[in-house]
Amino acid sequence: MKGSKMEKLKRSLFENVIDQNIEVYTTDGKQKLNDLQVDAVDECKLNSREFEGFSVTLTAKSSCPLADDTYWLKHPQLGEMPLFLSAFEKDKYQIIVSVKKEA
Repeated sequence: MKGSKMEKLKRSLFENVIDQNIEVYTTDGKQKLNDLQVDAVDECKLNSREFEGFSVTLTAKSSCPLADDTYWLKHPQLGEMPLFLSAFEKDKYQIIVSVKKEA
């Protein structure tokens, strides 16, 4: 997904990788920082008739904490993309996605 539009991000893509690891890199994609396991994909308040809104909950595989920031994420099925990660527990992170639904 490198260089692709955000419209291609779909809830179903992340649901297909539940229990799998996503590699987390610095925004330039050069330094690997951690692996995060996808735990859950849930509808969120941003979901509407016009927008698909969902959250992705992840768990860190190592004790290296990540600050709330944008990171380069890599996965064989998802491809590569920059996404904002927000920590909500010591080893738990969340991604919030809101994309316009196709007509």
